[in-house]
Amino acid sequence: MVVAPLSTFAEPPKPHPIFTLIKRAEQDWNRKVHKQSKTLKDAVHEYRRRYKRNPPRGFDKWWAYAKANRVILVDEYDQIHRDLEPFWALEPQDLAHRVRVMQERDETFTIQVTDGKVAEVGEQAFLRRAKDLGDLIRRFSDYVPDVNLTFTRHDQPACQLDYYHRDRMVELAQLGECAGTDPGPLVPLFTFAKTNVHSDILVTPLEQYSDSYIGYDPDWDKKSNDKLMWRGSTTGIDFYVGNDWKNSQRARLHFKANEKDGKEDVLWAEGDGAVQETNYLVNGLNRAYMDVSFAGGPVQCDEPTCKVMADLIDFKETMGLSDAYQYKYVMDVDGNGWSGRFHRLMSMKACVLKSTLFPEWYGDRIQPWLHYVPVKVDYSDLYDIMTFFRGTPDGKGAHDELAKKIGTAGKHWARDHWRKQDMAAYMFRLSLEWARLLHRNDDEPGSLDFEFWID
Repeated sequence: MVVAPLSTFAEPPKPHPIFTLIKRAEQDWNRKVHKQSKTLKDAVHEYRRRYKRNPPRGFDKWWAYAKANRVILVDEYDQIHRDLEPFWALEPQDLAHRVRVMQERDETFTIQVTDGKVAEVGEQAFLRRAKDLGDLIRRFSDYVPDVNLTFTRHDQPACQLDYYHRDRMVELAQLGECAGTDPGPLVPLFTFAKTNVHSDILVTPLEQYSDSYIGYDPDWDKKSNDKLMWRGSTTGIDFYVGNDWKNSQRARLHFKANEKDGKEDVLWAEGDGAVQETNYLVNGLNRAYMDVSFAGGPVQCDEPTCKVMADLIDFKETMGLSDAYQYKYVMDVDGNGWSGRFHRLMSMKACVLKSTLFPEWYGDRIQPWLHYVPVKVDYSDLYDIMTFFRGTPDGKGAHDELAKKIGTAGKHWARDHWRKQDMAAYMFRLSLEWARLLHRNDDEPGSLDFEFWID
């Protein structure tokens, strides 16, 4: 009997990759929630497993606060570890000196905790964000050692650290060694946004956050517009002569969504069937899917560039909440720093698409493809995503129910995982970790640890 070579058998049809991404996201999230620590003993064990050291002194107070305030993901604070790990390679005296230098730096403010009392001091202490952060820290300041946290006043990160120096500092920290006299440009500055090449320490921004938002948000099936909506100002770069502002993140989104020439291959699938690829006119894709535009007029630009922008860009009117609530799909994209509107968007009955360069404090606590739809920073997957959920421009292969499911899950996530209590729990744990770093004594290693002996 002659058996045909395996290569002659037809491969089974491949499903659309978004099906796989959504299924995997649901599994990963359920696994993460299920494995969270149930007791203080569990939490200490998990901390030691992840970070190879004991928790900081006061960890039991933090645990009590987290449980009393119904924080669900009590183990997911890897961002704090990533931010602080390089600082373990600094001598305590060196770190203390750098902290003092930062406190005297222009355009900063410092939050001081002394005997449980909180004070906002420094050149920029008058800012609303300083007061808001101070109020957040007052929720737990009675249980935090004396500590100073110095913040930049700006939305953007301030402290760049190349991969070589960061990798070297982390390696030394893991070996329990210090960098000596040449630790590199590692600066103890707290910030609201950073990239992976910055050494700033992330905190929880409170601007534009609200426990509730005004206006009537229709249910998914009552929304009147199933295009992707975004309105924003010309931020994210200085729109100056000599700057390649047309390739900035917001500008690229605007131009892509309003392009009229060319063709694009897009992926789509009927029901849960095999993925297919079809070539469409870009103009047709944009008319079917996009309501995306800069709004108002040119800002953050020098005079010559403002004139160029006014001629080149068809600025639309800004959009109020009542109109924005009519859209099933809303886009979130970086401006000068982190996105202040993300919490509001996630609180809507809409499917949120998000493209960002910035890791944020909640990054370990949210699940892409379950709570929101991630978009590549070059937007190369944007048409594929919209075609999957909306269907092709000629009406084939829509998955409206999956988009509705993501929108609902995202709204529930914002309600359950992004409360003031969750932000306070993050800042509480960060403050304990920072206090241990500042006050540690290498002659008595572990003296500022929380000891909980586990058999």
